[in-house]
Amino acid sequence: MSEGWRIPAGNDAVIREMLTVAPGGSWRLRSWRVRARWIDASYLHRRGGWVILRLIHPSRRPTNPVPTRHSERFIVALVEARGLDRDTALSVFDVVLAGLRRGEHAFVWEGSDEGTFDLEALAFARGLKPARRICSGADDAMATAHAALRAGYSVCVLSQLEVYPDRPTLTFVARDAGTAAALAESELQQFVEDRARAAQGIRDCGRLLGYPRCCVEAFMDSVAREPTVVADGLPSARAGALGNWVRFDAAWVPRADPLLNTLLLGEHLGLLSFDPCRFDCPAARAIAEPFAAVVAAELPRLWQDMRTALARPVAMDCLDRRAWVELEERADGSTWIRSATPIRAIHGQPADPGLAALLPGHPVDGEGRVPDLDLDLRVLRHAMPA
Repeated sequence: MSEGWRIPAGNDAVIREMLTVAPGGSWRLRSWRVRARWIDASYLHRRGGWVILRLIHPSRRPTNPVPTRHSERFIVALVEARGLDRDTALSVFDVVLAGLRRGEHAFVWEGSDEGTFDLEALAFARGLKPARRICSGADDAMATAHAALRAGYSVCVLSQLEVYPDRPTLTFVARDAGTAAALAESELQQFVEDRARAAQGIRDCGRLLGYPRCCVEAFMDSVAREPTVVADGLPSARAGALGNWVRFDAAWVPRADPLLNTLLLGEHLGLLSFDPCRFDCPAARAIAEPFAAVVAAELPRLWQDMRTALARPVAMDCLDRRAWVELEERADGSTWIRSATPIRAIHGQPADPGLAALLPGHPVDGEGRVPDLDLDLRVLRHAMPA
């Protein structure tokens, strides 16, 4: 997958010319800053007040519902306005677009279509998710919260959660304050000693996030069976890896629906933010299918790569090691693994090559198991292209 469209170095003079507006008007450029993938420009109005415009590649629509305009080489989004009524703030578009059209012909993007895109944010912005639960570090959480508040959403943040040592801050984003607060409350309830109350917290969290009831109940069943840090003395990452295996093993079907493939989230590929109860669950399909249509329409190049990746056979073991596999169907009806490619289980961390190194040259049985390897693992095949 590509890393997306980028702003190459050496464009400062071109960008300054594009952003500078004609003198004597109501607006003037205050400042601008180039990021890796966008440009932020601040403009002052002559009567006071200011706006911030963000210039992004035309293939990448803003995930938050903000006013936008299009030029030849940019989408221009009004991401913030202070001290101005709506009509006055929107008047900046005409002025800035006039300058863009004079100078943008000299600007050239570097790269290709999106390879790492926040698909969950897109689903939420398009009304396909009622809320979001985002686990991150404190700095990223604050940036997420501020962006959501500027877009008119409600936010609740829980910090210093020891149960998530690497990403100790949870940010809940919803369309109303009541839902955001209820999500935070349901999260905290999961850590009380009363098991019934803790279980209800998990159920409430799943319901508020829009997950199918059958999938939430399957998750509850897996929690009852997966190892725990307290009971087994396992490091939290190890316990989480085994829990992922419990859910994968329970959801396995002979021919999976590729739209429900949640094994590639470490590669930033996937339509669901929950584990399906089965990899052919109709309720999960009802969530994934309309979102697939949105991705195909708005990010066609990304979807072209993504649908191919989602439909490839995947192997996973009890250590949470994952690999794409190429299968060979032999004349005697048996299936063998010809090759394997490691998959990242967690985004930003390297893929574990151990499973991929073991698999080539071994047969796969009708239950997706590899009988001549002394290891809990299964291979998941898909019914059709995504």
